[in-house]
Amino acid sequence: GDQTPFEDLERNIKEWQGIVLLVCFGAFALFVVLIHRIIRTYIYYDAHLLDTFFDGGGDINFALIAAAVVAKWTWTTSFTWSTMEVQRFGLVGHFWFAAGSVIQLFLFAIVVCEIRIKAPGAKTYLQVIRARYGAVPHIVLMCFALFANIVIAGMVMTEGTRILTNLTEDLDHEVTAIILAIVIAFFTVVGGVGGGIYVSYFSAVLLLSIVLYYVCDVFFDPLGRDGNILGDKEEIYDLVKCGKADPDNDDYSALTFLSRDGMIQGILIILSSFSSIFVNQSFWQTGIAGKPVHSVWGFIMGGLVWFAVPFCSAYAFGMAYWALAIRDKGGVHFVIDDDVKNGLLPVYISWEL
Repeated sequence: GDQTPFEDLERNIKEWQGIVLLVCFGAFALFVVLIHRIIRTYIYYDAHLLDTFFDGGGDINFALIAAAVVAKWTWTTSFTWSTMEVQRFGLVGHFWFAAGSVIQLFLFAIVVCEIRIKAPGAKTYLQVIRARYGAVPHIVLMCFALFANIVIAGMVMTEGTRILTNLTEDLDHEVTAIILAIVIAFFTVVGGVGGGIYVSYFSAVLLLSIVLYYVCDVFFDPLGRDGNILGDKEEIYDLVKCGKADPDNDDYSALTFLSRDGMIQGILIILSSFSSIFVNQSFWQTGIAGKPVHSVWGFIMGGLVWFAVPFCSAYAFGMAYWALAIRDKGGVHFVIDDDVKNGLLPVYISWEL
């Protein structure tokens, strides 16, 4: 009876506002990729080459590669699943999610360096598989790559549209999915890998700005708003330390790092994330777009920066959730399980703030 379905809450965004937001993002992304295409056409004179479409010219610097890595590895689960881990296991949950998902980027940097040195003419890792192992392994890995992209795109699209439609009044899932698909496909086809990397730079800036805003808003309230529902960071700590998280946690604490179940979850995340990167063609193309040294440092820097996205966002959302649950609900989880599984926990906290 203390749990509130998110569908019962008032929507803060009108339908036309949600559509305008999506269209404006698409227009800005298209503007960026058109500038990139003009530069490649009239300065480098290689926009007409198919190779340029697949590697962006092959001279992308490490900072842009790092930004592309952050944008490509930031799925909706970077906010939703990591926050759900904090709700389940407490403080240790978001650490294992972030740490378990970043190790692969560091290891992938070694592989990208090798492929750029030993197969400098390759534009996809599937070309290397074909040349080294023959047709059958090439077809098998091609199927893996295709299925990986379908699963990832479907998951991100499904969860993204669900969050947008839950925030926006009277916005249909179908309309949202169609607009997102058209917007992303359009600027990808026009700009190729190089244009996508430049769009990723602005996406990474936006993502990190949003994360920084939420961390400051939850723990420091820099605007000093009237009716602050959380108080300051000391009050949040005093509330959360009274919480009872997973029974396997040390003393049931929501603030401990000693959690067997949390560690097992982290191991599962480490293992599953390998497939999401090593057969994901977009990561290979990002690495191939730069010189070997730029690709290596780009992935290392991208991994370090990306770690902050789920770590800080889940920390802010998760601690805010625990503070509200303990202060207002006596420690009872007040968001229904279906909404938590559907990734609406960060959305609920945003609505409360």
